[in-house]
Amino acid sequence: MGSRIGLRRPSGPCGKVSCRQAFRSNHQTPVYRVSVILLAVFLAALSGSAKTLSAAETIIYVQVLVDDEEVANSSVWQQRLQERVDAASDIISQYSSVRFKVRSFGKWHSDNRIRDLNRSLREFEQEVTPKPGQIAIGFSSQYQFKRGLNTLGGTRGPLHSHVLLRESSPKTFEPEKLEALVHELGHFLGAAHSADPNSAMRPVIGDGKARSANFKIGFDPINTKIMRMVSSEVTYFKVRRYANLSDRTKERLLVEYERLAKQLPSDPAAKKFIEFIKKSKPPSENSKPPASLYFPPQDDPFKLPKKKN
Repeated sequence: MGSRIGLRRPSGPCGKVSCRQAFRSNHQTPVYRVSVILLAVFLAALSGSAKTLSAAETIIYVQVLVDDEEVANSSVWQQRLQERVDAASDIISQYSSVRFKVRSFGKWHSDNRIRDLNRSLREFEQEVTPKPGQIAIGFSSQYQFKRGLNTLGGTRGPLHSHVLLRESSPKTFEPEKLEALVHELGHFLGAAHSADPNSAMRPVIGDGKARSANFKIGFDPINTKIMRMVSSEVTYFKVRRYANLSDRTKERLLVEYERLAKQLPSDPAAKKFIEFIKKSKPPSENSKPPASLYFPPQDDPFKLPKKKN
């Protein structure tokens, strides 16, 4: 038997006037009107603040480049890669507070003798500066793909200034190239390889899944948490280097990377990210923050020697 709540007929000040009538009468008082207005203003301000907070994001400007092996004319490849970066940015923004926007296009000369992607990345870092963008994304067409597994892209680490992808794979179509770009931008925001077979961070992509009409390019729950932590510090605390993340965020990231490492014990990605955090050092008290939103290249002890003129 449920309880019922009722209003008793008032006595005293209300006299013979019903409580409903008294309630309506009280609504007409100036004090009541002012109270309602103040409450509405407060709720509107609170709602606006929440919307602003949830909508806050950082734009990372990108310089898009192709090497001298690109056969398409400039207008064709620029449109193709503009659309790909825009599509990748739309996906990334669903899982983080970061968007990527193309600032400029360019070309660089790639050494045809280099067949190793890691060495090509070093060459790309030496020859290209991201400015006027904050990061440089290169698309190389010089490689001849072999049977079996081929590396589609790479970057030096989270918040690193250079990303390099292979563009000329004959059996890799646009949806897979888009997923490869999303994969590398995930690494940029701290994501590591995942055992989730539907995650863009699975170790082997370009497997045809992205071509399926029912497949949605996205991230697994663990990497989603990682990307949100990293991108939040980029957005709200203006962090521009991975070493500068707060100690609290580093502790939380270590927990997530250890979970990923257990999923894929033979994969080195999560272990490398753990190493990045453990070796990272906070900035010195005398160091000055960069004047603009620019991610400088991280130190690489294995740089190629400069070419002789």
